[in-house]
Amino acid sequence: MSNLRIDGEKISLRNVQPQDISELWNLRYGEENPEWKKWDAPYYEHNRPDFEMYYDQELNELMMDEAMGIYSQMVILVGEEVIGTVIFYWENEATRWLEMGITIYKPVYWQGGFGTEALSLYTEYLFSQLSEIARVGITTWSGNERMIAVGKK
Repeated sequence: MSNLRIDGEKISLRNVQPQDISELWNLRYGEENPEWKKWDAPYYEHNRPDFEMYYDQELNELMMDEAMGIYSQMVILVGEEVIGTVIFYWENEATRWLEMGITIYKPVYWQGGFGTEALSLYTEYLFSQLSEIARVGITTWSGNERMIAVGKK
């Protein structure tokens, strides 16, 4: 599997590797009521998937990304510590409209500019890899003031 790393000043982005899947599962589902979920669409139930099913699904996504030559999910690193993820998905591929998302799982990294830098680097990456993007959207709920601030930047 290839390894793409994009370095910024505070963080780096790297495509997800198979060895990251277990850590991502722990960050996302290791706690019953994680702090990050209070800010990430808290109106949706936080369902914990079976690890084996999750692992297989994520591994399949990694292989699809490799085949397509673009990473729909990347980990956000501070040094070598995974603190979050950035993602994109097509809202409407026919009209070239994609949506991006970001989650910083570890509260100690909130409000330090890590998310802003990660989103900026990922946006640059997407525009360099995808032709004719017509619209890039970032959607959040009205109570997530930090994400609203990032979106305004």
